[in-house]
Amino acid sequence: MTAENVKAELACLPSEILCHLFTFLPTRQLITEIPLICQRFHTILKDDKFWNGRIVSSDWKKVTENRPRPLFVRLPDCETKHSEYEPKKSFVAISTQKERWRDEWAESQTIHTALGHSATVDSVLLFESQHRQFCLSGARDRSIRLWDLERVRSGAADTVDAPWTVAKDETAHLGWIWNMARDSESGEVYTTSWDSTVKNWAIREGGAIQNLNSVNVGSAAQCISVGGARHEIVCTTFAKRTAVIDGRSFGVVAEHRLHKRAVIALAVQGERIFTSSEDRMMMMVDRRMMTKPVLFIHVQNVGNRKR
Repeated sequence: MTAENVKAELACLPSEILCHLFTFLPTRQLITEIPLICQRFHTILKDDKFWNGRIVSSDWKKVTENRPRPLFVRLPDCETKHSEYEPKKSFVAISTQKERWRDEWAESQTIHTALGHSATVDSVLLFESQHRQFCLSGARDRSIRLWDLERVRSGAADTVDAPWTVAKDETAHLGWIWNMARDSESGEVYTTSWDSTVKNWAIREGGAIQNLNSVNVGSAAQCISVGGARHEIVCTTFAKRTAVIDGRSFGVVAEHRLHKRAVIALAVQGERIFTSSEDRMMMMVDRRMMTKPVLFIHVQNVGNRKR
């Protein structure tokens, strides 16, 4: 049988069978070579339904009797309904990461997937309280959730009677939750959000989450740290601002706007506040003299930096 005959025979197969056969081919070949064989293959691989199906059923390894079931990927609605969402690109990105971590995955412990948030989770906190381990997560669905890690690790099902989520606040903020920090001394938690607020939370006995204070910092609040002086919280904003908040009055007591663009990273050590910004500037200021940088570095050519 000639190559032309084989091509003709394959082209006559039902689309469902062709889609199944395509799952056995490397991703790069599916994108660069197979669509060029014939118009029908091109049409199938151009259809978003094919790539959405691959995302849902993709796995680190092919499924057999002696191998684990597929690892289902659940993309948030805010991504799949976005005007720029492209299933093919998403599948390629997922496949690339799975291939990169394949060896580590084979040697790692069991990973439990907990469903709860309906959008991207941008921040998590791991901590211990009363000899129990917890995880606090904040997401773009505006909610925060407190997870009992002991229940998750036990392998027990996430049920109504024994839920993995100990407590939650589904309206914690009015915008995406970007960052969280926890004061290890008081146990209180601080969150920042796109709604321009920094909020203070207490986790009560039994896991209840209580909002204690809130302050508006004028624009989208991004990073937050409690690593400085006692009773002080430092946060950064999208509008170039680095602000110091008094934890007792929960008001802004000091600030600087030395950056020219959004401040996207923050670290605090004692009286020293380190920030970096989209203006390619890394800066350190002294808490006692916020109006003048002690040290700054400007990166001219980001693309030429050594990795």
